[in-house]
Order: sequence, then structure tokens, then C-alpha cells
Amino acid sequence: MKNPDEKPLDPNLRSWILKDFQSNETLRQQHAVQLLAAWAKWLLSLLIEIVKGGSDLRIRQHAASLLSQQGYEAAKSLKRVFMLESTAEERRQILDVIDNVTRDLKAELVNAH
Repeated sequence: MKNPDEKPLDPNLRSWILKDFQSNETLRQQHAVQLLAAWAKWLLSLLIEIVKGGSDLRIRQHAASLLSQQGYEAAKSLKRVFMLESTAEERRQILDVIDNVTRDLKAELVNAH
């Protein structure tokens, strides 16, 4: 069931990406894959920024939920940001919602000392 608030991808852009992705031309396929990979990387980065810096807990929870849907690599990226690339305040923000993304961070922290 589609979400009525969901904004669809522009039909022309969607068609272009699908045609390139399904093309018999290797270069066109590669370009489509690179485009989708760039979007995925950008989206992951954006969601992590929201989780670590958003002032509204509910918004950070939504972003964390979206991160959890991205799988292991998203959780791994969030853990890396938590451990290496965040201030104390950002770590607190991440800890508020980390269970929405991964259950093993707290176990890793307990075992780290």
C-alpha cells in the first residue's frame, strides 16, 4: 500500500534510470548504478546527520528507523560516526535512538572496557 504523502520520483527521471539500468550497453548500466549508489551514500549521510544533530527526538527516531531499513552497512556507518566522528552532545543524541538501528552497539561498548 502506497503512502499518500509519498512523493514519487519524476516519471521522466525514473524512466531514464530504468532504461539505462536495463540497457544492453555496459556504460549506460554503469552510469545508472553509479547514480543510484551516489544517492544511497548521500541519503545515508543525511540520515546520520539528522540522527546526531536533530533537536527533535521524534525526527531523529524517524531518521534512525530509515537507517535501520538500509541494513548492516548503515548501522556500521552510524557506529563509526558514533565512535570516531562525533562530539559528546552528538553521541548523546545518537544514543537516544541507536536501538532503532542496531542492538549491538551497547554490547560492543560494554565489552570494550
